[in-house]
Amino acid sequence: MTDALENGKLKRGNKILLSAAEKLNRLNAAESDLETAWKQGGSQEVLYFLEELRFLKTVSSIETAREKGRYIEAVDRTTNLQESVSNNVNRLTRVGGLWMELGKSKEAEKTYQAALELDPQATDAILGMAGWMEWQGKPKAAARYLQSAYEETQDPALGMALATLRL
Repeated sequence: MTDALENGKLKRGNKILLSAAEKLNRLNAAESDLETAWKQGGSQEVLYFLEELRFLKTVSSIETAREKGRYIEAVDRTTNLQESVSNNVNRLTRVGGLWMELGKSKEAEKTYQAALELDPQATDAILGMAGWMEWQGKPKAAARYLQSAYEETQDPALGMALATLRL
């Protein structure tokens, strides 16, 4: 019975790997198509999607490195990624989350602050900063921050985060 279970697990694992390989092939093909379209005079929208796809692929490679215990590689890649996204609130916010996943508190805080300097009302950046405060053991500061941001923006996501914050 154990051999049958192991065989079933192996088959499921192989299916997952094949599915992941197929998805990666599709991503690479999409990147190639977008690059070709851009080179052939594509619009700014094409360039945006090409950059977004490359950003997401880099984020994925950072997460994979971290999961496999290649911490220095993950930190190096995150540093390089942050330098390339300094004018994009959403991407900076995502990099802030990567820093938190890597346990790099100061880098996370600086990155969230950079995002908020670009757009003080960016919901995800506000949530990221509040999450960082909570991670630092300052849930009351996070609550005050969320309350202030909610009063200013009336964003329901901020109200929900405030309501679910553990004090």
